[in-house]
Amino acid sequence: MASGNGTPDAPWSLAFALSGAGGALHAGDTLLLRGGTYLGKYLASLSGVTVRSAPGEWAVIDGFRITTLAAAITATQTSITVVDSGGLKPASALVIEDEWISVQTVTGNVLGVVRGQGGKLKAPHTAGTLVVHGGNQLQVTGSDNTFRDFEIRNSDPVRTQVPPDAQSAPRLRGEGIFQLGSRNKFVNLVIRDCQDGLFDAHGVDTEFYGCLVFNNGYVAGGTYNGHGGYYENQAGLKKIRDCLFWNNCSMGTKAVGQTGNTINLLFDGCVFWNNGSERGLPGQRHRGLLVGANNGVCDQVTVRDCLTYAPPGCNGAGITMGFSGQNGACVVTGNRCYGGTETIALANWASFQVTGNRLAITERAVGNNSNLGLVFLQRGAAPVSEVWEGTAYRNATVGDRKAYSYTIAGLRSFAEWKADHPSFDAAATYQAGPLTGAEVIVQPNAYEAGRAHVIIYNWDSARTVNADLSGIGLTNGQRYEVRNVQNYDAPPVFTGIWDSAKPVVAIPMTDAGLTFPVGFEAAAMTTCLPRFGVFVVSPAAAPCP
Repeated sequence: MASGNGTPDAPWSLAFALSGAGGALHAGDTLLLRGGTYLGKYLASLSGVTVRSAPGEWAVIDGFRITTLAAAITATQTSITVVDSGGLKPASALVIEDEWISVQTVTGNVLGVVRGQGGKLKAPHTAGTLVVHGGNQLQVTGSDNTFRDFEIRNSDPVRTQVPPDAQSAPRLRGEGIFQLGSRNKFVNLVIRDCQDGLFDAHGVDTEFYGCLVFNNGYVAGGTYNGHGGYYENQAGLKKIRDCLFWNNCSMGTKAVGQTGNTINLLFDGCVFWNNGSERGLPGQRHRGLLVGANNGVCDQVTVRDCLTYAPPGCNGAGITMGFSGQNGACVVTGNRCYGGTETIALANWASFQVTGNRLAITERAVGNNSNLGLVFLQRGAAPVSEVWEGTAYRNATVGDRKAYSYTIAGLRSFAEWKADHPSFDAAATYQAGPLTGAEVIVQPNAYEAGRAHVIIYNWDSARTVNADLSGIGLTNGQRYEVRNVQNYDAPPVFTGIWDSAKPVVAIPMTDAGLTFPVGFEAAAMTTCLPRFGVFVVSPAAAPCP
């Protein structure tokens, strides 16, 4: 409660603590969240504070908080009474049936409100009608904070908007994180079942690191909306590093200027797969990463050491850089993009460096037999600098279907691509035939010793694949666990005691389970195992659900 002193025996409420606890929290302090679920929408106006789960505990912010009307209201009434006003404050949003309401004052359970917000019609409502708290799960206005090692979600089962409104999720579901401050870091968080997972169009020098972002989005007018991440950037450098984006309704991540610029972004070591799978349509997937600008400027964007995957027979694109207008400069280097109808696409860049990427198309996509390509390049007006070098191409399609690299002139063979662009890919390799063996990528965590992401392309569908964990910081005798992120709510698939003399661990690739989005049909989705798996390794004593 707010009147506590911030000790384990007299803790503050989460809302009070995130507001600075009446001046009790200062730069350099750490705010520990006791394990359990905190219902409601929260605003963080702290400065210079670390916010994290208490050791050995796991905190969850769940934005699905509800109450009911204590008495009937007319369509024009501006004072309403609810059964429980807990969690409400001035500027809170409410949804009553199809009406949006803004709270102005809170006096006990009596609320002074403004009706019919967002263009929604004002209407009468009977006593006992459900009242849903709307808005973002965690909105951050403070600066220089680190938020880490806890979970943000919205467990509201209503995910279809009626009537259709593509810009807002049903019942104002809200973003997982809505970042407005400067120099904030979001580390090793779990973000799920929100409108978008990570949303940052206004923050400065933000870093998102090691976050697990999945099952976000909603349906409006039959269209699946909502991304794992959405970003714009006007100033400073925005970094999205080693984050995992999967099973989000639309794209894994969208960095597209709608009202501003998309300048100075770094995507480093992120993994995108199976986004768009909630639709339940055979072979239909969406993009992993889209970068560009509908308005404003897109410039100085780097995509480095990222990984994408589309299951066999599925369409979708891995990395799409630019789509209209004239963009500035980009760097696309060291990425692995496998599957789908398009691995890497560039359009309308004045300057680009595309180096050291591994690209492969696999089985043809359902219903898309004529537009299957390794790369797409569309030149804009008078490029200043073009570098495309060191690509490893793989055509793993089956039967007599050929794979093409293609330009604005149309579908082209690899030989034609080389002839079209004589300055490109002097050291490129091109192979045909099925992919075999396994590719294992281990990403040690920069913020927690003993933690890592392990990404496995398992082309032979082996039951186990070996991973060398010697570089992730585990110590001899330390217990650790391996969790399959696609089945996040399940127990670990492997636990052990670390022995530095035996650093190679056999990772099981047989878990057929899946953590389904709240409110969507489970039958619409399947796991990517055994051909593709992503795992989190962490000390067993670390916070876990």
